Amino acid sequence: MDINEIRRENVLFLIEKEFNKKKNKFAEAIGKQPSYVSRWFSSGKQRRNIETEAARMIELKLKLQPGWMDKLQDVVIGLSRTDFLKNQLIDLYEKLSTDGKVQLVQYANDLVNDETDHAVSNGNPFGKETLKKESPLKT
Repeated sequence: MDINEIRRENVLFLIEKEFNKKKNKFAEAIGKQPSYVSRWFSSGKQRRNIETEAARMIELKLKLQPGWMDKLQDVVIGLSRTDFLKNQLIDLYEKLSTDGKVQLVQYANDLVNDETDHAVSNGNPFGKETLKKESPLKT
């Protein structure tokens, strides 16, 4: 499978899992017209590849890890949104320094124990107001 097919499969995965199978909602989320996205799935001469610039733009707009579009996401097919995000979080956690890991675990513990007022006053960026903000990837 070449990079163009991998990116196409990943966009289909996102459309199915994150946008309720609606290409127009996906297009809106990445700031493009539905016709722009439709060209990636056209047949014959109308079909366009998802170029590197478009792949990076999708990752940026949807807050995906850099390079996410270039790796077949078959390992997440069938996972719930929670499991999918959990896997992404684990990947990010493994890249943190030891101090970063300790801080993140403390913030998570504060949240789990519903000590968000205490956590916010101690520099936790994940207080109640932050958690209420809407993500571009709707659950």
